[in-house]
Amino acid sequence: MKIGIITDIIRDDSTGIGIYSKYLIEALVKRYKGSEFYFIDYEKNDFNRKSLLLIENHSKRFFKTIVWHNILPKKVAKVKFDYILNMIGCPHFYPYTQKEIIFVYDLSILLFPHTHPLSGVIYNRMLFKKTIENCHKIITISENSKRELMGNYNISDKKIEIIFPTIPKPLKRENISERPINDRYILYIGTIETRKNITSLLKAFYQLKKGNNYSHKLVIGGKKGVGCSDIFKLTKELKLENMVIFTGYITENEKVCLYQHADLFVYPSIYEGFGMPPLEAMSYGCPVITSNTSSLPEVVGEAGIKIDPYDVNNLYLAMKRVLDKKTLRKQMIKRGYQQVKKFFSPSNLDQLFT
Repeated sequence: MKIGIITDIIRDDSTGIGIYSKYLIEALVKRYKGSEFYFIDYEKNDFNRKSLLLIENHSKRFFKTIVWHNILPKKVAKVKFDYILNMIGCPHFYPYTQKEIIFVYDLSILLFPHTHPLSGVIYNRMLFKKTIENCHKIITISENSKRELMGNYNISDKKIEIIFPTIPKPLKRENISERPINDRYILYIGTIETRKNITSLLKAFYQLKKGNNYSHKLVIGGKKGVGCSDIFKLTKELKLENMVIFTGYITENEKVCLYQHADLFVYPSIYEGFGMPPLEAMSYGCPVITSNTSSLPEVVGEAGIKIDPYDVNNLYLAMKRVLDKKTLRKQMIKRGYQQVKKFFSPSNLDQLFT
């Protein structure tokens, strides 16, 4: 086969779906050694440079992704690819002449439009349905996302395949850097945005510090996103500036260090297509509290504590319980190690090109 893969989601500072895409592409190249893979991109980097089909992007920064994805079907129309993999899942007006496999990670832009820029919401409403109708196949990353696609767009289940994200096997302790933060801490990792519900975490942490003798800091690691100013504002209103550490973007090595030394990982997101951070945290022996919504119960199984993300008091009580009870912590860590074993290698790869 001759396969074109659009790789503009994979960059040096990739998070979430960028990391998922990188691992999946590496698995595909290894699995289909007799096939030709070409990376379609407007930017050369260490990942794509060996097999790069460079398509210039002359658009201004604000519409960079949108404009580029709309010229791509015309630019590659004469290339005899058997399949085009649209890893970022960007909708487009013109269909591909080749069989397009589009990756749809979640429907947050449909279900929670207030958590996205208005321009993206309008663009998605115009072209998403048309794009998924024209494509050959849809790949998503959880049972929940598949159900939502079928329910909201009347898509046959035969057109949708699930390929769960994978995580690398955790590094051995001797290969991990020294403790990055000297204080004991509770950890959140992810984009700092409205949908992640960090405001509930801050309020629960405030209750924890106010009513109990805990020395823990709260470490929030990740890039700024939509609604981050409200999160910083609430931190000041609760007078938590000296107790909350915003790290900004963190590298893979820094992330591993933070997981390894955290006493607790809390991820109260309102909605996720999958939710990699809880899985990563469990792989490093960190107990996890997360939401009982969307795909997150699939991710943590019986290993994590699942709470209503809107119930701040329940989140506070769950945090207190895990920090207080050593036996519970040990049980959660043991179950977490068992849960992550399900995600060490990709499944369903053979269903991709059918």
